[in-house]
Amino acid sequence: MKKREKYILAVLVQIVIILALVLTQISILFSPKTIFLKIVPEDPRDLLRGDYITFQYNISRVPQSYFRGDRVKKGDMVYVILKRSGKKYWDVWYVQKSKPQESDIFIKGRVAGNNFDGSIRIKYGIEEYYIPEGVGRDFRFFGKEVLAEVKVDRNGNSLLKQIYIDGKKWP
Repeated sequence: MKKREKYILAVLVQIVIILALVLTQISILFSPKTIFLKIVPEDPRDLLRGDYITFQYNISRVPQSYFRGDRVKKGDMVYVILKRSGKKYWDVWYVQKSKPQESDIFIKGRVAGNNFDGSIRIKYGIEEYYIPEGVGRDFRFFGKEVLAEVKVDRNGNSLLKQIYIDGKKWP
């Protein structure tokens, strides 16, 4: 291969990788499965990244008794099978290491560690939500019903689409 062909090939490989990452996120956005999760915000601002909120979901801390099969350790990929909890949001039904049937509503996460109360912390990759500059600084979520609209594809990949506070879109 000539030097120019190698250069073109290297550029094309990088473009393909970037397009694959973008298309994966777009495909999740067009997934027919939409769930709502209860959230509790943690951090309002980062000087380097601007205004964003870090969420902890109602499915972020899971008691050991919800896990089926082998014990899990930090870094393990798990599938959290969900059930509707009331009319508005979804909650944990059980957790397993193997991918469930496509008929189940589930979300894929990674074990982040153990809590002092014996529950397991799970991260889903949808914990940070960027907001317009200055919007998050003085706003308080406490005492309000806060839900996240999350799109989930057939493999359990998730994408945070919208936040709702007391039934209204935010921000």
